[in-house]
Amino acid sequence: MGVSEHDAAPALVVFPDPASTELRIPAADGKRMHARLYDMLGQLVLKQQVTGLLPVAGLAPGSYHLLITDGKGHIQGRTHFVKQ
Repeated sequence: MGVSEHDAAPALVVFPDPASTELRIPAADGKRMHARLYDMLGQLVLKQQVTGLLPVAGLAPGSYHLLITDGKGHIQGRTHFVKQ
């Protein structure tokens, strides 16, 4: 059984963690990337383009999974973070 593309995605380092208003995504600095945020139930709660900052103020407090893809849909990284 092989490793899926999702499982092979590199880990991202994002900050601050925990976050209250915005999350900095250094891997996206200057590049147009696509962010998808999933809650712990696996439901998509946010999908938008980012170039380094992702606003999270409107999210409910809790843990989230972040997936970053490039313009062609290739996974650039993934991580978890906590929203205060």
